[in-house]
Amino acid sequence: MTRWVIDCSFAAALFLPDKASARVHEFFRTAAEPYEFSVPTLWWYELTNVIAMAERRKILKDAQIDSIIELFGKFPLKTDASFGLPFAHRIYEISRTYGLSSYDASYLELALRIHAPMATLDKQLTQAAEACGIAIYR
Repeated sequence: MTRWVIDCSFAAALFLPDKASARVHEFFRTAAEPYEFSVPTLWWYELTNVIAMAERRKILKDAQIDSIIELFGKFPLKTDASFGLPFAHRIYEISRTYGLSSYDASYLELALRIHAPMATLDKQLTQAAEACGIAIYR
């Protein structure tokens, strides 16, 4: 099984116009079983926040919201629910070492822990992942 850690910026390009949208669509179109997309619990909060903000800004219509959320139910998503003091220490160390937000550090921590490549559109997270030897989808 091939695992990928996908961050919110990458997933959001599926339903929000972005210069990388075609590349993101291609990734999900060609990723077939036995793939697994791993996300930290935070991903769900970030994703729904992006959707809510896009709706408020009139980028998305109410009628699109359910189908967007349901779209992610079609992917082999595995939510990692790590938490607690040791987890907080790892997130903090990654954040401090690479100058990342704790949110972005949670994706990198997951990729490092499960030895998985990452799919992200975030440049700073890409640089940090590459510095750690984590492959990035291009």
